[in-house]
Amino acid sequence: RERRACLAKLVKNRLTLTQRCVTHLMRNVAGRIHRKDDQRKAREAMKAVFAQKSPVLVRACYQEATEEVLKISRAAGNVLLEAEEAALAYLAFPATHRTKIRTNNVQERANREIKRRTRVVQGFPSRESLIRLVGAALIEADEEWSARCVISRPSLAHAWKAQEREAPGEAEVLAAREAARKIIGSAIDPKEDEG
Repeated sequence: RERRACLAKLVKNRLTLTQRCVTHLMRNVAGRIHRKDDQRKAREAMKAVFAQKSPVLVRACYQEATEEVLKISRAAGNVLLEAEEAALAYLAFPATHRTKIRTNNVQERANREIKRRTRVVQGFPSRESLIRLVGAALIEADEEWSARCVISRPSLAHAWKAQEREAPGEAEVLAAREAARKIIGSAIDPKEDEG
């Protein structure tokens, strides 16, 4: 019973979130901005967000970057607003896992392998032959990544305890917001830092 309750809690709290690849998020935001200089500003703001280590500071920087991007382009800002929960899902995990799960490298690699293998075949005789080829590529990719053991069991045990952490205090949130203004401001306009 206890295991079932833990599994239900995990599904409710963890598996409802999906991690959005931050690299693709940056591309999607930049794609909604017309001027090259404004694209650069948005990219630099987002790079500054994801360079931070503290979850409280990352969230504060994300909100600040979203406000700045909204000033540049409502469409680009809306992408950030809609993606916030999915883009920051990785923060629920231990710091050692965050860089491994915030991008979508496994899927990207699998997609490249599928493209590589299907390009050499001019035409597939049947749908089943295509499925067999793609399935074989995916099985091979799965075996390759499974052998690497990217995330260890002991560090996973720590992840389950993540939900039990205390929420940040008001003073910590206010300090993070102030730091975020400076971080995002200097990312968007590096001259601000010099003056």
